[in-house]
Amino acid sequence: MLKRKILQIVGCVGLTVMAMSPAMAFDVEITEGMTKILDMSAPDNAKFSNVLKAYDFDNAVPPSMETLIKQVGAQDELQVFIPEKSRMYFYYFSIDHPIATEFRKKFFFGVGNNSKEVKLASNLSMGLVNAKSIKNMDFYSNGVLLTLDIKESPLTVIEIDPRDSIYSVKYTFADSKVLKVELMTNVSNESKTKVDKEAMQYVLNSYKEFLKNKGYTNKSLWGKEEDVYKKDNSVIMIDNNTKGLPDAYVGYLIPALAVMTIYDKEIYENYENIENDIKNKEMAKKFNRLDQILNK
Repeated sequence: MLKRKILQIVGCVGLTVMAMSPAMAFDVEITEGMTKILDMSAPDNAKFSNVLKAYDFDNAVPPSMETLIKQVGAQDELQVFIPEKSRMYFYYFSIDHPIATEFRKKFFFGVGNNSKEVKLASNLSMGLVNAKSIKNMDFYSNGVLLTLDIKESPLTVIEIDPRDSIYSVKYTFADSKVLKVELMTNVSNESKTKVDKEAMQYVLNSYKEFLKNKGYTNKSLWGKEEDVYKKDNSVIMIDNNTKGLPDAYVGYLIPALAVMTIYDKEIYENYENIENDIKNKEMAKKFNRLDQILNK
């Protein structure tokens, strides 16, 4: 998108210069300004050095399992790539963040920078993170790489779901912790009217085979196989979202998903308590004057 836009700008500038009369030569400043914008090696453009490059989408979205496993647990920040084709991209493109504002000013004529324009509201349950929680934004030609500050983040769920892909990743994080990461594979049939049961079984078996090959075990104390796999400080649960639901519902109204959920062992063993503690802290912030009012 950006390449096309910049090429359009170059073409317009070129035609304008050709049409200039000598008396309008002072407008060469405009041309020089555009040239500076397009010179990605210029110091002022350092933070936008990747805008003409494509992020390695095929190899990095979703990230590898090795990367996903490393992302759970105690963290100060989290990097996620929002593809241009994601439902969330426009929110981050138009967000009221210094880097996004400068990006729009440089490459999109400042569209969306008018303070009177209505902005999309953040929604932490829908992956729309507050601008103050974004440490850095690195724009590429096919999306934006976010560096999220999760050190003091409220409970947030962000799902990376490219529209043209059957794979997606969902992160749940708060308070210096990535609580869990979910790798999801959509196994609805091509018409998206029902569950492809053979595909579901194939994907679930692929998950399990991968984990066993990596040394994960899933035996209970009584030797029974479970859907929870453990190795060192990593716990991974294999599941799907079709249990207890009619076939006509899953695949038609909601996608049929084979899910691999990754936890840090300590968080997994105390998940409910940790989540409740995070929610209570957020309630205490929201109603911070209540204790003062009640105990006057």
